Amino acid sequence: AMFLVLLALALFMAFPMGVIIGNAFKPLDEIFMFPPRFFVRNPTFKNFVDLAGYLSSSRVPFSRYLFNTVFVSFVGTAGHVILSSLCAYALSKHRFTGQKVLFNLVVVSLMFSAAVTAIPNFIIMSRLHLIDTHWALILPAFSSPR
Repeated sequence: AMFLVLLALALFMAFPMGVIIGNAFKPLDEIFMFPPRFFVRNPTFKNFVDLAGYLSSSRVPFSRYLFNTVFVSFVGTAGHVILSSLCAYALSKHRFTGQKVLFNLVVVSLMFSAAVTAIPNFIIMSRLHLIDTHWALILPAFSSPR
């Protein structure tokens, strides 16, 4: 019974992804049809051809967007994992003065979402003159509690 419940929830959660993939192959008249249909009647690759055309006529090539995404994600994640591992090791294996206070600060910082810290992060990055650089995205990822 639990397996069937979990399977139903998994299908429910996968539904938006199925809609997105289905819409990618729909012609324009099917996308704006009311009431909408889940299954594609006339699948087409024209949307992908149009996308390639739009990307090639852009001032910034798509490869640059892809590189920026991969670079910032990789460096931010690697730095976060390294720093978090070092901090977690020190907090869990060693006893020192102020350990409980520091641990409680980490737990409290988990309550703040990224939206709450966006403006302070922007102010800090602008005062460090890092706006419009990769570091403005990477450094906050290093210090994030998540």
